[in-house]
This record gives sequence, structure tokens and C-alpha cells, in this order.
Amino acid sequence: MIKKWLTVIGKTILLLIGITFLSFLLVYHSPGDPAMVALKKSGMRVSEKALELKREELGLNDPFAVQYGRWLNEFFHGDLGESYKTGKAVAGELKKTIPATLLLTVAALALTILISFPIGVLCAKYKAEGLTI
Repeated sequence: MIKKWLTVIGKTILLLIGITFLSFLLVYHSPGDPAMVALKKSGMRVSEKALELKREELGLNDPFAVQYGRWLNEFFHGDLGESYKTGKAVAGELKKTIPATLLLTVAALALTILISFPIGVLCAKYKAEGLTI
């Protein structure tokens, strides 16, 4: 039993690392420059020199593997970083939006159950007559 649980936990951890890797890869290859976004947000005049300094400050000049490794290390230490767009801590932004997200999730689940349960009962009851919804 313990072996089964350890296998499930190990697979879950690998799955989560795979998801973060693919997400990081998509963001890495997405159009746009986080340094440009950060400089425009701060109201600074955007010059090549300023862009290069900001990229160096954010670690964007490092190879992909180094950036992902740094992010993964910080993630496991509880640091989700700062938003390039707002400059605020990502963890703080998530704390503000989690209650609304959970409320929406619970409401959607409740609505799904309220609609699907009666339909399932009707379909089971009238199976022989061919009730289709």
C-alpha cells in the first residue's frame, strides 16, 4: 500500500514539474520582452542601454536551462517572484484572487451537479424508451 502511494506521489511530482517546464517554455518563447514591459511600466525612457541593463537584472540573458533552474529553485523556496507588469509579488497577487477563483469553482461545480444529476436520473429511468438529451 505504501509503495503504491509513493508511486502515485512520485508520478504527481514529475507531472507537476513537467507542467511547469512546458509553461515556462511557452512563456520563454512567447513574443514580447519582459524587460520592455518592466521599463514601460516604470515610465523610464526605453533605450538599448536601459533594456540591456534590465535584461541583466532580471536574468533574461541567461540560457533557458539556467533561468528555469533558478525559477524552480525559488519556487521550491516559496518565492514566486515579481510580476513584470505590476511589479508586485506574484504570491500576493495570487492571495488576492484565490477567494474569487474558489467561489467560481464551487459555484460551477454546484451548478453542474444540479443540472447533471437530474438528467442522469431521467436517462436511467427512461433508458428503454430512448430518452436523449
